[in-house]
Amino acid sequence: MRKTIILTSLVGTMLVSLAGCVVTARPAPTVAVRAVVPGPPVHVRVAPPRHRVEVIPVRPSPSMVWIRGRYRWDGRRYTWVPGSYVRRPRPQARWVDGRWRRDPRGWYWVPGRWR
Repeated sequence: MRKTIILTSLVGTMLVSLAGCVVTARPAPTVAVRAVVPGPPVHVRVAPPRHRVEVIPVRPSPSMVWIRGRYRWDGRRYTWVPGSYVRRPRPQARWVDGRWRRDPRGWYWVPGRWR
């Protein structure tokens, strides 16, 4: 009998608590996309570090391609950007890795691209 009373009061308390809940649909979040217009390359006098060896995880789906990590110049030093999987823009697309190149003014980054 006592268990029934406790259970009944517990269920009643829950129903009263939930009576004030209102569920409303929220609009989908908007995502701002900023177009990046390539400018002239930034030259760095210091050579980039040797490329890191990465452990490549299992591919999540056949439409995904591994883009290896790279060193990025942040204005003061090189920082590591880890690799990641990205979805191919089209079924036969092939990723060409970016690379650091050297000319008489120093080192500059040549971005990767889809072929």
